[in-house]
Amino acid sequence: MKWKYTFLSIFILVSLGCSTLLPGTPTATLVSAPSKTPRHTPTPEAAFTPTSEAALDDLFGTGGNFSRLVVLDGFTVEAPLETAYEDAGYGVFISEEKYFISIIGSSYDGATPLEDEIDGYLTSTARNGITMDRSEPYEITVDNVVGLGVDVTADWEGIEATGRAFAVSPRPDFFLFGFGMAQQGDSASDWDDVGKGTFESMVASIHFIDAAVDCEISEDNTYGFTPENPIQVGGDVFTGPSRERAYLDTLRGPEGQSLTYERSGSIPEGDTILDIYMVTGPGIEYALYIDMYQYKTPMAPVGFTCEGPFPLSEP
Repeated sequence: MKWKYTFLSIFILVSLGCSTLLPGTPTATLVSAPSKTPRHTPTPEAAFTPTSEAALDDLFGTGGNFSRLVVLDGFTVEAPLETAYEDAGYGVFISEEKYFISIIGSSYDGATPLEDEIDGYLTSTARNGITMDRSEPYEITVDNVVGLGVDVTADWEGIEATGRAFAVSPRPDFFLFGFGMAQQGDSASDWDDVGKGTFESMVASIHFIDAAVDCEISEDNTYGFTPENPIQVGGDVFTGPSRERAYLDTLRGPEGQSLTYERSGSIPEGDTILDIYMVTGPGIEYALYIDMYQYKTPMAPVGFTCEGPFPLSEP
């Protein structure tokens, strides 16, 4: 199956190569897809909706398997466990045997049509000898923001693939681009079997971060410091640990100092279980109690600040 890996590697290199140009690159420089006689223009699907929970259980096991919360510049997204992924700070890239996915944040001029942004990305693959066609765009919604999606077919030296791309702009200076694809086999598509469900579920998990909003600091001296009043980040046994880390990664000392933390154990408290983290920094050494099963908008404990808003919404 070496040819399959080669094919996916080409797309992955394209994803990484294009993404390095996106941050800080004027989007107006992206060219529109050249006109050509299409071999096969995919018909857009009627809707762009996340895969059902039951379908996800079939793919990843009961309870789902989306536990790696990736905090990026402008947004957060959950990546499935047991995937090879790269976090570039402005995007996340997943490379698996049967599919690949990239979701990238970029600066935006606020005027270029999102359809042109999609075409610019897809056109960039032509330099690698990949021929690509897309459907007419259709409306999608990502974290309550309306954007555009397209279904995609591609050919590289006779090897065919199918997938999906989208673009959405939650604010005038920023847009998010996503692209996923898998090989089309003789009788079945890895995209339909695995890639599509993973892609849609990652898109459904996206949460845009408003950098202009600071985190709230609690006025309760017991918040986070006692088992009776823990920090509630929400989640479950799969997603909870990464949500705890996202909270602690955002937490700062009273003067903005960077902190380190280490989980020291767990204790039962009422009908839940709390994790205890030792948080240390210059002149700082505290034990914080965190509940990853219940959610309430997180705040910074008394004596702490934060780098920005905590990238956690209600699960």
